[in-house]
Amino acid sequence: MWRSTPKEVCMITSNKAAHRNSSHARTHAFSLVELMIALVLFALVMTTITSTYLTFAKHSTSMGNYTEMSMDSRYALEVLGRDIHAANSITKATTSQVTLTMPTELGGSTVDYTYDSTAKTLTRTITDASSNSTSRVLFDNLDSFGLNYFNRTGIDVTGRASILNEAKSVQLDARLLRKLLTVDNTDYVISAKFLIRNL
Repeated sequence: MWRSTPKEVCMITSNKAAHRNSSHARTHAFSLVELMIALVLFALVMTTITSTYLTFAKHSTSMGNYTEMSMDSRYALEVLGRDIHAANSITKATTSQVTLTMPTELGGSTVDYTYDSTAKTLTRTITDASSNSTSRVLFDNLDSFGLNYFNRTGIDVTGRASILNEAKSVQLDARLLRKLLTVDNTDYVISAKFLIRNL
């Protein structure tokens, strides 16, 4: 009967332990295929999260744009309507500009509304009797803008030579546009007609 010496027993034991450790390490390591699958799944999850976030951000910005444009248009139409109602004469009337003269009891100032198609703005300029003027942009990001003039019977007199004498009401049509990055994503259309009461 063969008996191993203590040295041989130690060698066999240590070899078995080394073999057990190496196979244990092999069973817990990831293969290249598993790593590739994990990376693909991670990329899909991140793409989904990113697209969801961008969609939410776009909708949130669009709602903010609508709110801002609604507030701007309400204020601008209120100011324009007040000036047109109070004016006692029109000194200039085109599709992009109207100049109104206020009664002397209101200071006799001149109020000018001018649309700049390059800057896409509508600017209100008040010039008082001393020729001091102040300007304020009422609309910006105007994609389109137009003024039309009508006589007492509702006939469009825009472009006529007699427009300054015939015009009794002014209609404003405009489209405001807001961008998200480089994409036109929000628009707001306004249309309003104002009567010139003092003419």
